Amino acid sequence: MAGDFTPLKKLKTALLENLIFYGVFAVTFIVLLIYVAIHHTISMDNLKVICITASNTWGLLLLIVLLGYGLVEIPKSVYESSRHNRRLNYYYFKVAKLSAEKCEADEAMDDALEQIQNTFQAVITTHNHLRPLMEVILDKCPTDWTNRMLTRFGNPQEPSRGSRIVAYSENDLVRLHANILKASQANHRTRIQWNYLIDRVIAWEDVSKNSMNPSRVYKPSFPTVSDQSDIPLLHHLTKAIYTPRVEWYWKCRMRSPFFKGLGVLLAIFSFMVVWSELTFSIINPKLSVFALLLDVCKRTESYFVTELFSIASLSYLCVCAYYTVFKIRVFNYYYLAPHHQTDEYSLIFCGMLLCRLTPPLCLNFLSLMHLDSHVTKLKDGMETAFTGIMGHMDVIPWISEGFNVYLPIVMCLFCLATFLEIGTRFLHFMGIEQFIVDDEMTADLIKDGMELVKREKNKRSKQTDRSRLVNPSYAFSDASGTTYGNRLSSSGVGNDDHERPPSHQFESSCRPQRDSGESSVGIGLLGDSDPTDYSTTKSLEQSLRQSSANRSHVPKTNMFDDV
Repeated sequence: MAGDFTPLKKLKTALLENLIFYGVFAVTFIVLLIYVAIHHTISMDNLKVICITASNTWGLLLLIVLLGYGLVEIPKSVYESSRHNRRLNYYYFKVAKLSAEKCEADEAMDDALEQIQNTFQAVITTHNHLRPLMEVILDKCPTDWTNRMLTRFGNPQEPSRGSRIVAYSENDLVRLHANILKASQANHRTRIQWNYLIDRVIAWEDVSKNSMNPSRVYKPSFPTVSDQSDIPLLHHLTKAIYTPRVEWYWKCRMRSPFFKGLGVLLAIFSFMVVWSELTFSIINPKLSVFALLLDVCKRTESYFVTELFSIASLSYLCVCAYYTVFKIRVFNYYYLAPHHQTDEYSLIFCGMLLCRLTPPLCLNFLSLMHLDSHVTKLKDGMETAFTGIMGHMDVIPWISEGFNVYLPIVMCLFCLATFLEIGTRFLHFMGIEQFIVDDEMTADLIKDGMELVKREKNKRSKQTDRSRLVNPSYAFSDASGTTYGNRLSSSGVGNDDHERPPSHQFESSCRPQRDSGESSVGIGLLGDSDPTDYSTTKSLEQSLRQSSANRSHVPKTNMFDDV
Protein backbone atom coordinates (compact mmCIF):
# COMPACT_ATOMS: atom_id res chain seq x y z
CA MET A 1 0.00 0.00 0.00
CA ALA A 2 3.02 2.30 -0.07
CA GLY A 3 2.87 4.90 -2.81
CA ASP A 4 6.42 4.35 -4.09
CA PHE A 5 7.01 2.99 -7.56
CA THR A 6 9.86 0.52 -6.95
CA PRO A 7 10.01 -2.48 -4.59
CA LEU A 8 13.10 -1.15 -2.79
CA LYS A 9 11.48 2.20 -2.04
CA LYS A 10 8.27 0.48 -0.95
CA LEU A 11 10.26 -1.64 1.49
CA LYS A 12 12.03 1.41 2.87
CA THR A 13 8.73 3.23 3.45
CA ALA A 14 7.19 0.19 5.14
CA LEU A 15 10.17 -0.22 7.48
CA LEU A 16 10.07 3.42 8.53
CA GLU A 17 6.33 3.32 9.24
CA ASN A 18 6.63 0.15 11.36
CA LEU A 19 9.79 1.23 13.18
CA ILE A 20 7.93 3.09 15.94
CA PHE A 21 5.42 0.28 16.53
CA TYR A 22 7.98 -2.50 16.81
CA GLY A 23 10.47 -0.24 18.60
CA VAL A 24 8.17 -0.28 21.65
CA PHE A 25 8.36 -4.08 21.77
CA ALA A 26 12.13 -3.99 21.36
CA VAL A 27 12.56 -1.56 24.27
CA THR A 28 10.29 -3.68 26.48
CA PHE A 29 12.28 -6.80 25.67
CA ILE A 30 15.59 -5.08 26.42
CA VAL A 31 14.29 -3.86 29.80
CA LEU A 32 13.17 -7.38 30.72
CA LEU A 33 16.51 -8.77 29.58
CA ILE A 34 18.42 -6.34 31.77
CA TYR A 35 16.17 -7.15 34.74
CA VAL A 36 16.76 -10.88 34.38
CA ALA A 37 20.49 -10.39 33.84
CA ILE A 38 20.75 -8.64 37.21
CA HIS A 39 18.95 -11.41 39.13
CA HIS A 40 19.88 -14.49 37.11
CA THR A 41 22.68 -15.88 35.03
CA ILE A 42 21.99 -15.42 31.33
CA SER A 43 22.14 -18.60 29.28
CA MET A 44 20.55 -19.86 26.11
CA ASP A 45 17.86 -21.70 28.08
CA ASN A 46 17.07 -18.61 30.14
CA LEU A 47 17.03 -16.48 27.01
CA LYS A 48 14.50 -18.81 25.41
CA VAL A 49 12.29 -18.67 28.49
CA ILE A 50 12.60 -14.87 28.59
CA CYS A 51 11.32 -14.64 25.01
CA ILE A 52 8.46 -16.99 25.80
CA THR A 53 7.67 -15.08 29.00
CA ALA A 54 7.56 -11.72 27.22
CA SER A 55 5.33 -13.06 24.45
CA ASN A 56 2.98 -15.00 26.72
CA THR A 57 2.66 -12.14 29.24
CA TRP A 58 1.56 -9.74 26.51
CA GLY A 59 -0.64 -12.45 25.00
CA LEU A 60 -2.27 -13.19 28.36
CA LEU A 61 -3.12 -9.52 28.82
CA LEU A 62 -4.78 -9.46 25.38
CA LEU A 63 -6.52 -12.75 26.09
CA ILE A 64 -8.18 -11.44 29.24
CA VAL A 65 -9.59 -8.43 27.39
CA LEU A 66 -10.72 -10.39 24.34
CA LEU A 67 -12.26 -13.25 26.33
CA GLY A 68 -14.06 -10.80 28.60
CA TYR A 69 -15.86 -9.40 25.55
CA GLY A 70 -16.43 -12.63 23.62
CA LEU A 71 -17.79 -14.68 26.54
CA VAL A 72 -20.69 -12.22 26.89
CA GLU A 73 -21.15 -10.93 23.35
CA ILE A 74 -21.43 -14.31 21.62
CA PRO A 75 -24.35 -15.66 23.70
CA LYS A 76 -25.95 -12.22 23.65
CA SER A 77 -25.74 -11.83 19.85
CA VAL A 78 -27.01 -15.38 19.28
CA TYR A 79 -29.95 -14.83 21.61
CA GLU A 80 -30.81 -11.48 20.01
CA SER A 81 -30.91 -13.19 16.61
CA SER A 82 -34.13 -14.81 17.82
CA ARG A 83 -35.73 -11.37 18.35
CA HIS A 84 -36.73 -10.48 14.82
CA ASN A 85 -37.77 -6.85 15.30
CA ARG A 86 -34.68 -5.98 17.31
CA ARG A 87 -32.40 -7.58 14.74
CA LEU A 88 -34.14 -5.78 11.90
CA ASN A 89 -33.81 -2.43 13.69
CA TYR A 90 -30.13 -3.16 14.24
CA TYR A 91 -29.65 -3.72 10.51
CA TYR A 92 -31.47 -0.47 9.74
CA PHE A 93 -29.06 1.25 12.13
CA LYS A 94 -26.07 -0.32 10.34
CA VAL A 95 -27.44 0.79 6.96
CA ALA A 96 -27.57 4.41 8.13
CA LYS A 97 -24.01 4.26 9.52
CA LEU A 98 -22.64 2.52 6.44
CA SER A 99 -24.34 5.11 4.23
CA ALA A 100 -22.38 7.88 5.96
CA GLU A 101 -19.16 5.88 5.61
CA LYS A 102 -19.94 5.30 1.94
CA CYS A 103 -20.42 9.04 1.40
CA GLU A 104 -17.05 9.75 3.01
CA ALA A 105 -15.39 7.15 0.80
CA ASP A 106 -16.99 8.72 -2.30
CA GLU A 107 -15.81 12.17 -1.30
CA ALA A 108 -12.27 10.91 -0.65
CA MET A 109 -12.31 9.29 -4.10
CA ASP A 110 -13.50 12.55 -5.66
CA ASP A 111 -10.73 14.52 -3.99
CA ALA A 112 -8.08 12.02 -5.09
CA LEU A 113 -9.30 12.07 -8.70
CA GLU A 114 -9.38 15.86 -8.75
CA GLN A 115 -5.76 15.99 -7.58
CA ILE A 116 -4.79 13.45 -10.22
CA GLN A 117 -6.49 15.48 -12.94
CA ASN A 118 -4.68 18.68 -11.96
CA THR A 119 -1.36 16.87 -11.75
CA PHE A 120 -1.90 15.12 -15.06
CA GLN A 121 -2.39 18.40 -16.92
CA ALA A 122 0.92 19.73 -15.59
CA VAL A 123 2.90 16.50 -16.03
CA ILE A 124 1.70 15.85 -19.59
CA THR A 125 2.94 19.26 -20.75
CA THR A 126 6.13 20.04 -18.80
CA HIS A 127 7.40 16.92 -16.97
CA ASN A 128 8.31 14.28 -19.53
CA HIS A 129 10.37 12.24 -17.05
CA LEU A 130 7.34 11.79 -14.79
CA ARG A 131 5.04 10.41 -17.47
CA PRO A 132 5.76 6.70 -16.73
CA LEU A 133 4.92 7.29 -13.06
CA MET A 134 1.73 9.10 -14.03
CA GLU A 135 0.79 6.11 -16.14
CA VAL A 136 1.00 3.86 -13.09
CA ILE A 137 -1.25 6.23 -11.12
CA LEU A 138 -3.87 6.48 -13.86
CA ASP A 139 -3.99 2.72 -14.08
CA LYS A 140 -5.43 2.70 -10.53
CA CYS A 141 -8.25 5.10 -11.46
CA PRO A 142 -11.72 4.12 -12.77
CA THR A 143 -11.56 3.14 -16.43
CA ASP A 144 -14.31 5.44 -17.73
CA TRP A 145 -12.92 8.43 -15.86
CA THR A 146 -9.43 7.75 -17.26
CA ASN A 147 -10.67 7.43 -20.83
CA ARG A 148 -12.58 10.71 -20.68
CA MET A 149 -9.63 12.53 -19.19
CA LEU A 150 -7.31 11.16 -21.87
CA THR A 151 -9.75 12.26 -24.55
CA ARG A 152 -9.85 15.76 -23.14
CA PHE A 153 -6.27 16.32 -21.99
CA GLY A 154 -4.35 13.54 -23.71
CA ASN A 155 -2.82 15.81 -26.36
CA PRO A 156 0.12 17.65 -24.76
CA GLN A 157 0.25 21.33 -25.69
CA GLU A 158 2.73 24.05 -25.01
CA PRO A 159 1.76 26.21 -22.02
CA SER A 160 0.82 29.77 -22.79
CA ARG A 161 3.08 32.62 -21.73
CA GLY A 162 0.80 33.89 -18.98
CA SER A 163 0.06 30.46 -17.53
CA ARG A 164 1.65 29.38 -14.28
CA ILE A 165 3.79 26.25 -14.50
CA VAL A 166 3.58 24.07 -11.35
CA ALA A 167 6.70 22.06 -10.59
CA TYR A 168 6.05 18.47 -9.52
CA SER A 169 8.56 15.99 -8.13
CA GLU A 170 8.53 12.24 -7.69
CA ASN A 171 7.60 12.64 -4.01
CA ASP A 172 4.43 14.46 -5.06
CA LEU A 173 3.44 11.55 -7.27
CA VAL A 174 4.26 9.10 -4.48
CA ARG A 175 1.77 10.85 -2.20
CA LEU A 176 -0.75 10.97 -5.03
CA HIS A 177 -0.30 7.27 -5.69
CA ALA A 178 -0.78 6.39 -2.01
CA ASN A 179 -3.95 8.51 -1.86
CA ILE A 180 -5.58 6.86 -4.85
CA LEU A 181 -4.69 3.39 -3.57
CA LYS A 182 -6.28 4.09 -0.22
CA ALA A 183 -9.31 5.91 -1.66
CA SER A 184 -10.10 3.29 -4.32
CA GLN A 185 -9.82 0.45 -1.82
CA ALA A 186 -12.11 2.18 0.69
CA ASN A 187 -14.58 3.09 -2.05
CA HIS A 188 -14.75 -0.46 -3.38
CA ARG A 189 -14.98 -1.96 0.12
CA THR A 190 -17.87 0.23 1.25
CA ARG A 191 -19.85 -0.41 -1.93
CA ILE A 192 -19.50 -4.18 -1.62
CA GLN A 193 -20.49 -4.04 2.05
CA TRP A 194 -23.43 -1.80 1.17
CA ASN A 195 -24.79 -4.25 -1.39
CA TYR A 196 -24.48 -7.23 0.94
CA LEU A 197 -26.04 -5.36 3.85
CA ILE A 198 -29.01 -4.32 1.72
CA ASP A 199 -29.44 -7.98 0.69
CA ARG A 200 -29.49 -9.01 4.34
CA VAL A 201 -32.02 -6.35 5.35
CA ILE A 202 -34.34 -7.29 2.49
CA ALA A 203 -34.09 -10.95 3.52
CA TRP A 204 -35.12 -10.11 7.10
CA GLU A 205 -37.97 -7.94 5.85
CA ASP A 206 -39.18 -10.86 3.74
CA VAL A 207 -39.45 -12.96 6.90
CA SER A 208 -41.94 -10.47 8.33
CA LYS A 209 -43.95 -10.49 5.12
CA ASN A 210 -44.00 -14.29 4.83
CA SER A 211 -44.89 -14.95 8.48
CA MET A 212 -48.57 -14.29 7.73
CA ASN A 213 -48.55 -16.25 4.48
CA PRO A 214 -51.42 -18.78 4.74
CA SER A 215 -49.93 -21.06 2.07
CA ARG A 216 -46.76 -21.52 4.18
CA VAL A 217 -44.54 -21.16 1.13
CA TYR A 218 -41.65 -18.72 1.31
CA LYS A 219 -41.76 -16.05 -1.40
CA PRO A 220 -38.76 -13.67 -1.41
CA SER A 221 -39.03 -10.21 -2.89
CA PHE A 222 -35.91 -10.62 -5.02
CA PRO A 223 -35.11 -14.34 -5.38
CA THR A 224 -31.56 -15.28 -6.24
CA VAL A 225 -30.97 -17.31 -9.36
CA SER A 226 -28.22 -19.85 -8.67
CA ASP A 227 -25.64 -20.59 -11.31
CA GLN A 228 -26.32 -24.20 -12.25
CA SER A 229 -23.17 -24.50 -14.38
CA ASP A 230 -20.76 -24.44 -11.43
CA ILE A 231 -21.91 -27.45 -9.35
CA PRO A 232 -25.16 -28.66 -10.93
CA LEU A 233 -25.47 -31.73 -8.69
CA LEU A 234 -25.14 -29.70 -5.51
CA HIS A 235 -27.58 -27.12 -6.84
CA HIS A 236 -30.27 -29.70 -7.62
CA LEU A 237 -29.70 -31.47 -4.30
CA THR A 238 -30.03 -28.25 -2.32
CA LYS A 239 -33.12 -27.24 -4.29
CA ALA A 240 -34.73 -30.62 -3.66
CA ILE A 241 -34.11 -30.52 0.11
CA TYR A 242 -34.41 -26.81 0.90
CA THR A 243 -37.75 -26.20 -0.79
CA PRO A 244 -39.76 -22.98 -0.34
CA ARG A 245 -41.98 -24.78 2.17
CA VAL A 246 -39.00 -25.97 4.21
CA GLU A 247 -37.53 -22.47 3.99
CA TRP A 248 -40.78 -21.01 5.35
CA TYR A 249 -40.85 -23.36 8.34
CA TRP A 250 -37.19 -22.67 9.12
CA LYS A 251 -37.24 -18.88 8.83
CA CYS A 252 -40.75 -18.20 10.14
CA ARG A 253 -41.18 -20.89 12.81
CA MET A 254 -37.99 -22.72 13.78
CA ARG A 255 -35.14 -20.22 13.55
CA SER A 256 -36.23 -18.00 16.44
CA PRO A 257 -36.66 -20.80 19.04
CA PHE A 258 -33.44 -22.45 17.84
CA PHE A 259 -31.29 -19.35 18.34
CA LYS A 260 -32.99 -18.61 21.64
CA GLY A 261 -32.13 -22.05 23.01
CA LEU A 262 -28.60 -21.88 21.58
CA GLY A 263 -28.06 -18.49 23.21
CA VAL A 264 -29.12 -19.85 26.63
CA LEU A 265 -26.81 -22.85 26.22
CA LEU A 266 -23.83 -20.65 25.30
CA ALA A 267 -24.59 -18.34 28.24
CA ILE A 268 -24.37 -21.31 30.62
CA PHE A 269 -21.05 -22.34 29.11
CA SER A 270 -19.73 -18.78 29.40
CA PHE A 271 -20.71 -18.69 33.07
CA MET A 272 -18.76 -21.92 33.61
CA VAL A 273 -15.67 -20.35 32.02
CA VAL A 274 -15.89 -17.15 34.08
CA TRP A 275 -16.43 -19.10 37.32
CA SER A 276 -13.47 -21.34 36.55
CA GLU A 277 -11.27 -18.34 35.75
CA LEU A 278 -12.12 -16.82 39.13
CA THR A 279 -11.48 -20.01 41.12
CA PHE A 280 -8.82 -22.05 39.31
CA SER A 281 -6.10 -20.82 41.71
CA ILE A 282 -7.98 -22.48 44.61
CA ILE A 283 -6.69 -26.04 44.72
CA ASN A 284 -8.34 -27.44 47.85
CA PRO A 285 -11.26 -27.70 47.56
CA LYS A 286 -11.52 -27.70 43.78
CA LEU A 287 -13.93 -25.07 42.57
CA SER A 288 -13.05 -24.93 38.86
CA VAL A 289 -15.79 -26.59 36.84
CA PHE A 290 -13.29 -27.75 34.22
CA ALA A 291 -11.08 -29.39 36.84
CA LEU A 292 -14.08 -31.16 38.39
CA LEU A 293 -15.28 -32.46 35.01
CA LEU A 294 -11.77 -33.69 34.24
CA ASP A 295 -11.78 -35.65 37.52
CA VAL A 296 -15.06 -37.27 36.51
CA CYS A 297 -13.51 -38.30 33.19
CA LYS A 298 -10.55 -39.77 35.06
CA ARG A 299 -12.76 -41.86 37.33
CA THR A 300 -14.75 -43.23 34.41
CA GLU A 301 -11.47 -43.95 32.56
CA SER A 302 -13.06 -42.84 29.30
CA TYR A 303 -10.30 -41.44 27.10
CA PHE A 304 -12.74 -40.57 24.31
CA VAL A 305 -14.93 -38.49 26.64
CA THR A 306 -11.81 -36.73 27.95
CA GLU A 307 -10.74 -35.86 24.42
CA LEU A 308 -14.23 -34.71 23.46
CA PHE A 309 -14.55 -32.53 26.56
CA SER A 310 -11.11 -30.99 26.03
CA ILE A 311 -11.77 -30.25 22.36
CA ALA A 312 -15.16 -28.67 23.11
CA SER A 313 -13.80 -26.53 25.96
CA LEU A 314 -10.72 -25.31 24.12
CA SER A 315 -12.74 -24.68 20.95
CA TYR A 316 -15.20 -22.46 22.80
CA LEU A 317 -12.35 -20.48 24.38
CA CYS A 318 -10.80 -20.02 20.92
CA VAL A 319 -14.10 -18.92 19.39
CA CYS A 320 -14.70 -16.34 22.13
CA ALA A 321 -11.17 -14.92 21.87
CA TYR A 322 -10.98 -14.92 18.06
CA TYR A 323 -14.51 -13.52 17.71
CA THR A 324 -13.28 -10.35 19.39
CA VAL A 325 -10.28 -10.23 17.05
CA PHE A 326 -12.65 -10.28 14.10
CA LYS A 327 -14.67 -7.43 15.65
CA ILE A 328 -11.72 -5.15 16.48
CA ARG A 329 -11.71 -1.90 14.56
CA VAL A 330 -8.75 0.39 15.24
CA PHE A 331 -9.63 3.80 13.78
CA ASN A 332 -10.74 2.27 10.45
CA TYR A 333 -7.12 1.23 9.90
CA TYR A 334 -6.98 -2.29 11.34
CA TYR A 335 -10.20 -4.23 10.95
CA LEU A 336 -11.49 -7.27 9.11
CA ALA A 337 -14.11 -6.41 6.50
CA PRO A 338 -16.44 -9.22 5.36
CA HIS A 339 -16.88 -10.53 1.81
CA HIS A 340 -13.12 -10.58 1.00
CA GLN A 341 -12.72 -6.81 1.41
CA THR A 342 -9.97 -6.83 4.08
CA ASP A 343 -6.78 -5.03 3.15
CA GLU A 344 -3.36 -6.62 3.36
CA TYR A 345 -2.05 -4.96 6.51
CA SER A 346 -5.23 -5.79 8.43
CA LEU A 347 -4.81 -9.45 7.51
CA ILE A 348 -1.20 -9.37 8.74
CA PHE A 349 -2.29 -7.63 11.94
CA CYS A 350 -5.01 -10.25 12.54
CA GLY A 351 -2.62 -13.13 11.85
CA MET A 352 -0.11 -11.63 14.26
CA LEU A 353 -2.78 -11.43 16.98
CA LEU A 354 -3.88 -15.02 16.42
CA CYS A 355 -0.31 -16.31 16.68
CA ARG A 356 0.30 -14.26 19.81
CA LEU A 357 -2.91 -15.45 21.49
CA THR A 358 -2.55 -19.20 20.93
CA PRO A 359 0.21 -20.09 23.50
CA PRO A 360 -1.31 -18.09 26.40
CA LEU A 361 -4.73 -19.50 25.51
CA CYS A 362 -3.33 -23.03 25.89
CA LEU A 363 -1.60 -22.14 29.16
CA ASN A 364 -4.84 -20.66 30.47
CA PHE A 365 -6.73 -23.80 29.46
CA LEU A 366 -4.23 -25.99 31.34
CA SER A 367 -4.65 -23.76 34.39
CA LEU A 368 -8.43 -24.19 34.28
CA MET A 369 -7.92 -27.96 34.17
CA HIS A 370 -5.36 -27.88 37.04
CA LEU A 371 -2.74 -29.41 34.74
CA ASP A 372 -0.09 -26.70 35.05
CA SER A 373 2.09 -27.74 37.99
CA HIS A 374 3.66 -24.29 38.40
CA VAL A 375 0.22 -22.74 38.87
CA THR A 376 -1.28 -25.41 41.13
CA LYS A 377 1.99 -25.69 43.17
CA LEU A 378 1.59 -29.46 43.46
CA LYS A 379 4.87 -31.27 44.11
CA ASP A 380 3.74 -34.51 42.48
CA GLY A 381 2.13 -32.74 39.53
CA MET A 382 3.03 -34.21 36.15
CA GLU A 383 4.47 -32.01 33.42
CA THR A 384 2.35 -31.72 30.28
CA ALA A 385 3.90 -31.92 26.82
CA PHE A 386 2.95 -28.32 26.10
CA THR A 387 4.57 -26.84 29.21
CA GLY A 388 7.56 -29.11 28.68
CA ILE A 389 8.22 -27.35 25.36
CA MET A 390 6.94 -23.84 26.08
CA GLY A 391 8.08 -23.61 29.69
CA HIS A 392 6.47 -21.57 32.48
CA MET A 393 6.25 -17.89 33.24
CA ASP A 394 8.26 -18.02 36.46
CA VAL A 395 11.53 -16.38 35.43
CA ILE A 396 10.31 -12.96 36.61
CA PRO A 397 8.93 -13.29 40.17
CA TRP A 398 6.14 -10.70 39.99
CA ILE A 399 4.81 -12.39 36.87
CA SER A 400 4.80 -15.92 38.29
CA GLU A 401 3.43 -14.96 41.72
CA GLY A 402 0.71 -12.48 40.85
CA PHE A 403 0.27 -11.57 37.20
CA ASN A 404 -0.33 -15.07 35.81
CA VAL A 405 -2.61 -16.18 38.65
CA TYR A 406 -4.71 -13.16 39.53
CA LEU A 407 -4.99 -11.33 36.21
CA PRO A 408 -7.77 -13.68 34.98
CA ILE A 409 -9.90 -12.31 37.83
CA VAL A 410 -9.99 -9.03 35.92
CA MET A 411 -11.90 -10.90 33.21
CA CYS A 412 -15.00 -10.75 35.39
CA LEU A 413 -14.87 -6.95 35.27
CA PHE A 414 -14.66 -6.96 31.46
CA CYS A 415 -17.58 -9.40 31.26
CA LEU A 416 -19.65 -7.20 33.53
CA ALA A 417 -18.77 -4.08 31.52
CA THR A 418 -19.75 -5.85 28.28
CA PHE A 419 -23.04 -7.07 29.74
CA LEU A 420 -23.97 -3.57 30.97
CA GLU A 421 -22.81 -2.03 27.64
CA ILE A 422 -20.52 0.42 29.42
CA GLY A 423 -18.17 0.66 26.46
CA THR A 424 -21.04 1.20 24.04
CA ARG A 425 -22.53 3.95 26.18
CA PHE A 426 -19.14 5.63 26.57
CA LEU A 427 -18.64 5.71 22.79
CA HIS A 428 -22.17 7.06 22.41
CA PHE A 429 -21.37 9.78 24.95
CA MET A 430 -18.25 10.68 22.92
CA GLY A 431 -20.40 11.22 19.80
CA ILE A 432 -19.76 7.87 18.08
CA GLU A 433 -23.14 6.42 17.11
CA GLN A 434 -23.88 3.11 18.82
CA PHE A 435 -26.99 0.92 18.79
CA ILE A 436 -28.70 1.69 22.10
CA VAL A 437 -32.34 0.80 22.67
CA ASP A 438 -34.69 3.67 23.60
CA ASP A 439 -32.23 6.32 22.47
CA GLU A 440 -33.37 9.26 20.35
CA MET A 441 -30.30 9.30 18.11
CA THR A 442 -30.57 5.56 17.52
CA ALA A 443 -34.24 5.92 16.63
CA ASP A 444 -33.43 8.64 14.09
CA LEU A 445 -30.77 6.47 12.47
CA ILE A 446 -33.20 3.55 12.31
CA LYS A 447 -35.70 5.75 10.44
CA ASP A 448 -32.97 6.90 8.06
CA GLY A 449 -31.99 3.29 7.45
CA MET A 450 -35.59 2.33 6.65
CA GLU A 451 -35.80 5.12 4.06
CA LEU A 452 -32.49 4.08 2.48
CA VAL A 453 -33.60 0.46 2.24
CA LYS A 454 -36.92 1.49 0.71
CA ARG A 455 -35.05 3.54 -1.89
CA GLU A 456 -32.75 0.65 -2.74
CA LYS A 457 -35.70 -1.72 -3.10
CA ASN A 458 -37.35 0.70 -5.53
CA LYS A 459 -34.16 0.85 -7.57
CA ARG A 460 -33.92 -2.92 -7.73
CA SER A 461 -37.57 -3.23 -8.71
CA LYS A 462 -37.06 -0.78 -11.57
CA GLN A 463 -33.94 -2.63 -12.66
CA THR A 464 -35.83 -5.93 -12.65
CA ASP A 465 -38.61 -4.39 -14.75
CA ARG A 466 -36.10 -3.01 -17.27
CA SER A 467 -34.37 -6.38 -17.51
CA ARG A 468 -37.70 -8.07 -18.16
CA LEU A 469 -38.49 -5.55 -20.90
CA VAL A 470 -35.11 -5.98 -22.57
CA ASN A 471 -35.01 -9.76 -22.27
CA PRO A 472 -38.27 -11.55 -21.45
CA SER A 473 -36.31 -14.75 -20.78
CA TYR A 474 -35.14 -13.15 -17.52
CA ALA A 475 -38.55 -13.90 -16.04
CA PHE A 476 -38.77 -17.21 -14.17
CA SER A 477 -40.99 -19.05 -11.72
CA ASP A 478 -40.09 -20.47 -8.34
CA ALA A 479 -41.35 -23.69 -6.83
CA SER A 480 -44.52 -22.00 -5.58
CA GLY A 481 -45.50 -20.95 -9.07
CA THR A 482 -44.85 -17.25 -8.58
CA THR A 483 -43.17 -15.51 -11.52
CA TYR A 484 -40.29 -13.13 -10.91
CA GLY A 485 -37.82 -11.13 -12.89
CA ASN A 486 -34.20 -12.11 -12.71
CA ARG A 487 -32.45 -10.42 -9.78
CA LEU A 488 -29.11 -9.09 -10.86
CA SER A 489 -26.07 -9.70 -8.69
CA SER A 490 -25.39 -6.88 -6.27
CA SER A 491 -21.80 -7.73 -5.40
CA GLY A 492 -20.38 -7.02 -8.81
CA VAL A 493 -17.60 -9.54 -8.16
CA GLY A 494 -17.04 -12.68 -10.16
CA ASN A 495 -20.05 -12.23 -12.47
CA ASP A 496 -20.36 -11.89 -16.20
CA ASP A 497 -21.08 -8.50 -17.70
CA HIS A 498 -24.66 -9.37 -18.56
CA GLU A 499 -25.32 -10.32 -14.91
CA ARG A 500 -23.82 -7.20 -13.40
CA PRO A 501 -26.26 -4.34 -12.69
CA PRO A 502 -25.52 -0.79 -13.69
CA SER A 503 -23.47 0.80 -10.96
CA HIS A 504 -25.96 3.61 -10.36
CA GLN A 505 -28.40 1.12 -8.86
CA PHE A 506 -26.70 0.95 -5.47
CA GLU A 507 -25.87 4.49 -4.43
CA SER A 508 -26.29 6.21 -1.13
CA SER A 509 -28.66 9.06 -0.47
CA CYS A 510 -25.89 11.66 -0.57
CA ARG A 511 -25.04 10.90 -4.25
CA PRO A 512 -28.31 10.19 -6.08
CA GLN A 513 -26.95 11.13 -9.51
CA ARG A 514 -23.49 9.60 -9.28
CA ASP A 515 -22.30 6.60 -11.24
CA SER A 516 -20.02 4.17 -9.38
CA GLY A 517 -17.67 3.81 -12.31
CA GLU A 518 -16.99 7.53 -12.36
CA SER A 519 -16.65 10.25 -9.80
CA SER A 520 -18.56 13.46 -9.43
CA VAL A 521 -15.30 15.20 -10.23
CA GLY A 522 -15.29 13.44 -13.57
CA ILE A 523 -18.84 14.57 -14.24
CA GLY A 524 -18.28 18.17 -13.22
CA LEU A 525 -14.87 18.72 -14.82
CA LEU A 526 -14.94 16.36 -17.77
CA GLY A 527 -18.60 16.09 -18.61
CA ASP A 528 -18.67 19.01 -21.06
CA SER A 529 -18.27 18.12 -24.68
CA ASP A 530 -15.05 19.23 -26.27
CA PRO A 531 -15.22 20.04 -30.00
CA THR A 532 -11.46 19.62 -30.41
CA ASP A 533 -10.42 16.33 -31.98
CA TYR A 534 -7.38 15.40 -29.93
CA SER A 535 -4.86 12.95 -31.29
CA THR A 536 -4.60 9.57 -29.63
CA THR A 537 -1.24 8.53 -30.98
CA LYS A 538 0.87 9.50 -28.00
CA SER A 539 2.64 6.68 -26.18
CA LEU A 540 1.21 7.52 -22.78
CA GLU A 541 -2.38 7.59 -23.98
CA GLN A 542 -1.96 4.39 -26.03
CA SER A 543 -0.53 2.45 -23.12
CA LEU A 544 -3.24 3.68 -20.76
CA ARG A 545 -6.00 2.82 -23.20
CA GLN A 546 -4.46 -0.64 -23.64
CA SER A 547 -4.39 -1.23 -19.87
CA SER A 548 -7.92 0.13 -19.53
CA ALA A 549 -9.18 -2.24 -22.20
CA ASN A 550 -7.74 -5.20 -20.34
CA ARG A 551 -9.57 -4.31 -17.15
CA SER A 552 -13.22 -4.98 -16.41
CA HIS A 553 -15.59 -2.36 -17.79
CA VAL A 554 -19.01 -1.13 -16.83
CA PRO A 555 -21.82 -2.66 -18.91
CA LYS A 556 -23.22 -0.50 -21.65
CA THR A 557 -26.41 1.42 -21.07
CA ASN A 558 -29.39 -0.28 -22.64
CA MET A 559 -32.06 1.46 -24.67
CA PHE A 560 -34.78 1.13 -21.99
CA ASP A 561 -32.96 2.96 -19.19
CA ASP A 562 -35.15 6.04 -19.64
CA VAL A 563 -38.43 4.11 -19.54
